Amino acid sequence: MSSQSHPLSKRSFRTLLAILIATGSISLCAPNAWAARSVSSVAVGAGSCAAGKSTYVVSVSSIGSGSGSATLNVSGLPAGITSSFSRSSIPLTGSAAADTATLTLTMGSTAAAGTSSFTVSGGAGTAGSGSLTVNAAPTITLQPQSTSGCPGSTVSFSTTASGSGLAYQWRKNTVNIAGATAGSYTTPTLVAGDNGASFDVIVTGSCTKPATTSAATLTMNSAPAISAHPASQVACLGSTATFSVTATGTGIAYQWLKNSVAIGGATASTLTITPVALGDVGNYSVAITGACSPAATSNSASLALATRSITASAGSNGAISPVGATSVNCGDNRTF
Repeated sequence: MSSQSHPLSKRSFRTLLAILIATGSISLCAPNAWAARSVSSVAVGAGSCAAGKSTYVVSVSSIGSGSGSATLNVSGLPAGITSSFSRSSIPLTGSAAADTATLTLTMGSTAAAGTSSFTVSGGAGTAGSGSLTVNAAPTITLQPQSTSGCPGSTVSFSTTASGSGLAYQWRKNTVNIAGATAGSYTTPTLVAGDNGASFDVIVTGSCTKPATTSAATLTMNSAPAISAHPASQVACLGSTATFSVTATGTGIAYQWLKNSVAIGGATASTLTITPVALGDVGNYSVAITGACSPAATSNSASLALATRSITASAGSNGAISPVGATSVNCGDNRTF
C-alpha cells in the first residue's frame, strides 16, 4: 500500500506556535516602578522592580515539514500596556535556536492595577495564554489627623492606603517607632513633654516609591489649676458682693456652690450677689472641670453681713444726746 502523506505536510508554511508560558505569572507596577517576572522556565528578575517591562519567552514548534515562518501576535492586553517581540516572525526550521522569541510588555502610566490574561498566536489557530498582574505603587487615601490628649491617657492615629503588598512604619518626630507597623498606631501613656510631637507613617509596597503621609500633631491638654482663690466678703443688706477665681487649664468650666450645693446658672469665673439678702449668708466655693482630670475645687470663702453700732451717752442733765435724727451707714460705728 502506497504511503499517504499527512495533510499537514502540505501546509508547512502554516506551522504553528506552541506558546508560552512555562511557569508562573509576571508582575508590573504602576506608575512609578515595575516588578518583572519571566513566565519562562528561567525566572528573569523575579519579584524585583525594574524599568516598567516584563519579559516572556515564547516557544514555537514546527508541525510537518517545509519552510515558512510564523508571524507572532499578542491580543487581550489591558489598556495602557504595550507589547513588542524580539522577532516579529519565527522561521519554521524546527531547530531550538530558531524557535523562540522574547515578548516584552511595557506598562504605561495609565495601566490599571489588577490581573488579566492575554493571548499570543502565530497562525493556523494555535495560541498560548499568559497572565499579567499590574501592581500599584502605594498611594495614601486617608491622612492621619492631628489630635489632643491628657497626661496619663493614650491617643490613636490611623491612615489608609491603596497599592500592592503594603507595609507600614509609623514615626514620631521622624524617628521610627519600634513595632508600629500597622495601619493604625496607639501611643503609650502620654506625658506633658509629648506636646507638639508629630506622627507620620511611611507606606511601602511591592513597587516603589514609598508614600509618606502628612504629619499629624499631638497637642497636650492640661488639667484645671487654681492660681487665685475667692476671698471672703462682708456686705451690707441690699449691697453687692462679688467672688472671683483665677484658674488655668484646657477647656475649663466653672460651677459655683453655696454651702457645697451647686448654684443654678453660676458658671462663670465670677459670682455676683446683688442685692445681698439675709439668706445669702454662707460659704461659697467653685468647682472647676476641664478637658483633663482631676477637677479642681477652690477654698471656701464666706459671705457675712456688716452691722451698725450706735453708742449714746447721757448728758449732765440725764438727757441722751443728740436729740433729733442722725444717719449711720452700714458698717459704721457712731458714738454720741
